[in-house]
Amino acid sequence: MSERRLDYLDNPNHQRIEVGNVNSSDIALVVQRAPLTHAPANFSISFRRSEGVVPGSYGKVHCVGDRLWMGEVHYTQDMVATLNGGRLEVLRADIPRFEEGIEGLFDAGALFESFKPHAKEFEREGYTIDPSSFRIFNYVAKSSGGRTGFFTKAITGKIIIATESMVQGEEARKLVLLYTSDMTDTPEFKTYQNILEDIKKSKVAA
Repeated sequence: MSERRLDYLDNPNHQRIEVGNVNSSDIALVVQRAPLTHAPANFSISFRRSEGVVPGSYGKVHCVGDRLWMGEVHYTQDMVATLNGGRLEVLRADIPRFEEGIEGLFDAGALFESFKPHAKEFEREGYTIDPSSFRIFNYVAKSSGGRTGFFTKAITGKIIIATESMVQGEEARKLVLLYTSDMTDTPEFKTYQNILEDIKKSKVAA
């Protein structure tokens, strides 16, 4: 996948490794250690703040080079809190942006590395990673299944690490590593595997 094109992955049969119940600290560990260096890739994460916010408000954060800028911002009808300087309740980052299309997938690895220090800044400002909304796709490929309409093509990752519900309708989340059989010798898979093992050990020791 060295050329700037996406290979086609027909009906990927992902194997899985999982660990639960994960929290924001577990996801922060993934973010800091994730080897998102090989293009193409896709990354999505949300941060949430509970104090001094306008309920229901959110903003989309975009990464350009080593800088962040705020894209679309949505506020509820609580104008008093808004005028009084209430902060956004949720910050969401999607790398690449939808508007960048498939071409943006090839720059996602570098942007992800630039994003990591900003994630620490969000935490210092009282935001924590929301475990309910997190995913990384490594070795992105076109797929015959999955979300249609995304970059006009359905896409998937040959290696995916993401959160899923432990029980439908409940807040508890598990962290799932999905991968195709040809990926087990890659450094990305081995790194993610080690991360999950470290999270499992931390929960046994707790």
